Amino acid sequence: MAILRAGPWRSFNSGLNSSVNTDPETDFSSQPTSAPVNIAFNNWPNQNWGAVKYINKYDSSTGINTYISGDLYGLGDSMTMTGTGYDDTMYIYYFWQSMADVDIEVDWSSNGSDGLNWQYNYSTIDGDSGSDNGYAPTGTTEIFVLPAATLGMIRILASLSASVDTVTVTINEF
Repeated sequence: MAILRAGPWRSFNSGLNSSVNTDPETDFSSQPTSAPVNIAFNNWPNQNWGAVKYINKYDSSTGINTYISGDLYGLGDSMTMTGTGYDDTMYIYYFWQSMADVDIEVDWSSNGSDGLNWQYNYSTIDGDSGSDNGYAPTGTTEIFVLPAATLGMIRILASLSASVDTVTVTINEF
């Protein structure tokens, strides 16, 4: 059975059950609110595989997250965050559609001895969900299995730790 395309982009703030398709993000002067819909690890005829990355800094004195930067990245591109400690977080979002489970490889690296804190969570319109989190020493690879889905959304986070001021995350097909 074929899956009808849900995209080309969708709002990650509206939830999976919403039929909110959006135009591609092209202006990253403010925090993005949508991400591309990918077909497993393949390109659509008119759209390459992509993920949206943005960085926020948390101010503990005010309790406010401030948007720092964002951009669109392709499969295998390195997404880097340079910051000043615990208050910086990199968010990576994308949607997927697939008739079979999809294994993704996420490579984490950092320039400090402390490594970094990471987490991911996903949900699908079909009712599947999952999450995990942990601590990754520099040069760690994690394999995540995303289930077959009519439409799914994944969010990956990486946070700086005490001695780390640069983090690089790369998503690859496994």
